[in-house]
Amino acid sequence: MVATSKQIKIEKEKKKHALQVAEALTKQIKSGEATGVLSGITDNIIKFALKASEYIVQFQETMPIGNKNVPIKLLGGSAIPIYSITYKDVPVVFRVISEHDIDFPAYIRARKHNVLNKHFPEQYALEEFMHRSQKYYLEVVEYCGRQDLRVVNNDFVSRIQYVRNMLQIMADLRAAGFCFTDFKPGNFVIADDGRLVLSDVKSLRDVTGKDAIPVNELSNNISVGYQFLLDSVSNNPGSKPMVSIQEIEYESRYSLGISIYEVLTGHFIVSEHMKAQAAIKDLVNKSETDADERPFSSFLQQQATTGLGETLERMQKEDLSEHMNLEHEVFQSPVGFALKEIILSLTSKTKTQRMEAQEALTRLDLAIGFTQTSSAPSSTEDDQSVEASSSNSPGSVKTPESKKIVKQYSQAELPTMFKRASSAPAPEREAPGTPTVSDKVDKFKRSGSFLSKIFSSPKKEKAKPVMEAENPAP
Repeated sequence: MVATSKQIKIEKEKKKHALQVAEALTKQIKSGEATGVLSGITDNIIKFALKASEYIVQFQETMPIGNKNVPIKLLGGSAIPIYSITYKDVPVVFRVISEHDIDFPAYIRARKHNVLNKHFPEQYALEEFMHRSQKYYLEVVEYCGRQDLRVVNNDFVSRIQYVRNMLQIMADLRAAGFCFTDFKPGNFVIADDGRLVLSDVKSLRDVTGKDAIPVNELSNNISVGYQFLLDSVSNNPGSKPMVSIQEIEYESRYSLGISIYEVLTGHFIVSEHMKAQAAIKDLVNKSETDADERPFSSFLQQQATTGLGETLERMQKEDLSEHMNLEHEVFQSPVGFALKEIILSLTSKTKTQRMEAQEALTRLDLAIGFTQTSSAPSSTEDDQSVEASSSNSPGSVKTPESKKIVKQYSQAELPTMFKRASSAPAPEREAPGTPTVSDKVDKFKRSGSFLSKIFSSPKKEKAKPVMEAENPAP
């Protein structure tokens, strides 16, 4: 109880300092106009977009908070620059957003939505201001120091939870009438309290009551997962090119399936694909430059340039799901097998067969639930029988250590829920009178038979760890 009270006090102090930073930043807006460091940051938004790396290196700004000047760090950002300020050991993030950068009414509605608000970082301030006759917004939010899902290096159980959270976020957005056009691991960040939240706001669109939206209302940078979306654009004379909400939904499901695969395996096929494309583009550009400088270049060089161009064109139309390794070890457990089926559905070549996020979420929960409840033998009954056997043995004494051994042994019987089937537990010391190896094998096969009906018969390698327990540890 004392620890809980202490933790609450620490969190209150952090919130207090974060709000002090937010207040200091909002003071940079006077009479509705940006002043001071905020004015300079807003001026350089265009420069950041054109030469981000150069601007990051050159950036050196401070801001008064209380009685001291505090440095501002530029963290980066794909389209909207993100800054951080650390005051009294409490880091806070802020960004300046142009009204042209995002669908701001959609973002405001999502923030006010009881369910969706929890899927974003905690917001400390949101102030509208003018700068050089244009409207901007200053947003101050919590710092998510555990980074995004591209660098997550947790155990398999934690990664499954992150995947579940991704599915929940997409299902909640769709149920509330929103679409999101850039699902990828880099747009999900982990807050300090472990929550998974969306960091990207530019790709959020309110599509309530709409069948289609203009293409120019989509995110400026359509990600690789959405590359086929432009193929479905309808061009009617006298009207804007439109794309249907259903097509956006299909591509979102595809991109979500790729993202789930990447988070589970750590194999980031999208970034690999983009790097390969960039390398070929460089070769094409170099070949074309050489041809311009030497108009009488060899026929073979011209053919090579043409071949590179054709390769690049094929890559741009390539189905990324073909690069997935669905025999990866993470898919060898019952829950892993269920996730594999979800990924296959989400990335199906037939768009109409791609399941909705809510259905995928339900299937994942069922897989976890069945594995936890249906396949697990009752440890209480086993513990009682083992303890009874031990107590009837001549000279047996019930000690805390023997109880611990019994409990460890009963847990060793449980079928593997998340780890791959071939991962063997360390040999454990058996208590006297424990069940025989053959009894355990028969029991395990019965539970495995039930699981195989649910998950289409995962690999049957799980008897191996039980056999290893036959040789007690020295």
